[in-house]
Amino acid sequence: TTLWQFYFYYGVIVGTGFTALGFIPHVALMARWFDRRRGLATSLALAGTGVGSFLLAPWSEWLIAQYGWRQSYVVYAALIPGVLIPLILLVHRSRPEDMGLHPDGVLTPASTERQIPRRPGAAVDTPYTVALATRGFWALFGVIFAIACTVMLLTVHQNQYLVDIGFSPVFAAWMLGLSGLLRSSGSILWGALSDRLTREMSFTLSTLLGVVGEIGKTASASE
Repeated sequence: TTLWQFYFYYGVIVGTGFTALGFIPHVALMARWFDRRRGLATSLALAGTGVGSFLLAPWSEWLIAQYGWRQSYVVYAALIPGVLIPLILLVHRSRPEDMGLHPDGVLTPASTERQIPRRPGAAVDTPYTVALATRGFWALFGVIFAIACTVMLLTVHQNQYLVDIGFSPVFAAWMLGLSGLLRSSGSILWGALSDRLTREMSFTLSTLLGVVGEIGKTASASE
């Protein structure tokens, strides 16, 4: 009933839950199961976010128009224990060793297989306590924080901007969903490339493309 409650539940509670359901467990799980094509496997798993946006954004707009945003949140809250958790319990396996396998689904360790390309001196299996004390970790933290701010700012304001300039809420919802679908496509592309390039190189190139895109949008808006 008050603004601080919205900030608390949406910003703190939902934010914490999204983190717990999102990138961290997906990336950790994929790292256990895949080695040679870890980038592609991880990007395919995370692509579900964009596909979900494409399917659920228009449905969310319909729910809000029919029942209001509060009731729409209740519907989504019911989907987590009703659909998501049963699916996780049905198919989730923590490690390939639990099924008598090794990463990439092989029966024996793939010690002779092609390994993931890494830049010289890259750390492998670094303990958390050691990683937290490195400049590389905090540099990566800063990059991810900046990307998150950019993506969230665009996502939050995109729908309302389209409505403000004359488009219908339904069209705005579909455009939000389409942007998520395109984001997933890009994720799969760069995930696959990271298995052939180094992770740093693919991350750098994709981030530079994002910079070019932001500059281009700014130039278009100023015209």
